[in-house]
Amino acid sequence: MPYYTDVKCLIFSNPTANASIDTMTLDMAAAMRQLGINARVFLTSGETMNMEFVGVLLREIQMHTGRSFIVDVNGRYDIGTGDSNFFDQMGVPKFSFMTDNPSALTPKLRGIPKNFLCGMVQNEHLEHCEAYGLDAARAIFFPHGGPVPLANQRPSAERDIDILFAGNVQTVPDFKTWLKTKFPKSDQLREVLLGIEQRLYATNAQPFSTVLGALKAAGIEITPALLAQMYTPLERFLINRERTNVLSAIQKHSLTVIGDISKEIIEANPQHKFLGPRTYGEVMDSMARQGMAEHCSHV
Repeated sequence: MPYYTDVKCLIFSNPTANASIDTMTLDMAAAMRQLGINARVFLTSGETMNMEFVGVLLREIQMHTGRSFIVDVNGRYDIGTGDSNFFDQMGVPKFSFMTDNPSALTPKLRGIPKNFLCGMVQNEHLEHCEAYGLDAARAIFFPHGGPVPLANQRPSAERDIDILFAGNVQTVPDFKTWLKTKFPKSDQLREVLLGIEQRLYATNAQPFSTVLGALKAAGIEITPALLAQMYTPLERFLINRERTNVLSAIQKHSLTVIGDISKEIIEANPQHKFLGPRTYGEVMDSMARQGMAEHCSHV
C-alpha cells in the first residue's frame, strides 16, 4: 500500500445521524488545504476501525518531513502504544476539538498525551480546565465557526422562510421535580442546585461557573466524575427549558423549526411549522431560504 508523505494533518472523525460532525471535519480539512496544509480525513465509527489502514495513515504522518499533527473531535480517538501513546512516542501533536462542555467528554479519555492541545467552544469552559482534569496550559479558546459565505444568494422570491429555528427540544418538568427524578439519592446536591435555580435562569448567566461556585461553597468535592454525572444532564435541562420558552414566547410570528421536538411542545405551539429532524445539508439549505429576518440556530 503506497504512502503519501506530503500529508501534514490527519483528522479522525465519526459519522453522525444528521451529518453534523462529519461535515464539520470535512470543512476543516478543506480549510487547511486552502492554507496549503495537506489534510486527510479518516471517517470511522470507532467500533469497526481497520487498524491496518490506521497504521498506514499514522505512518504517513510519521514520515512527513517537517511538522505534522492529528485532529479529532471530543477526544474520541486514543492511540495507545503499550505504556505510552503514538503522539508522545512519535512527536506528533494531537488537537482535540471539544464541541460540548468537557465535563461530558473527559471521563471517557483513557489517557491524555503530553503532546496535546484541547480546543473549547466557550471561554467559560476554558476558565475551569482543572475541574475537568485538563492542564490549562494545553487548552485554548476555539469557538465554532460558521459556513463560508454563499457564492450565490437566493433571489427574494425563493426565500420562503422568515425565521428559522434549528435545534432539538424536549419537554422538561419543573426544576424541583426534575431534581428528585434525576438525583434521588443526593439530598445535598439537590439542595445546592435548587438554591441557585433563579441564578441559572438569569439573563447572561454562566451556568457552569455558577454551579461550580455553589458546589465549592457547600463543601462538595468537585471531580471530573461528579461533573459528568451532574452537569451534563443539568445543562441539557437548561437548554430544553430555554428553547421551550423561546418557542412559546413567539406568538405573532411563525417559526420554521427543524429538529427532534417533543409532541407536547408541537401541540402547544400551533403557530409554528415543525419539520422534524433534517440533515446538516438540509439545515444549510433552509438557512439560504431565509428572508431578511434573523435565524435561531442551536445544536
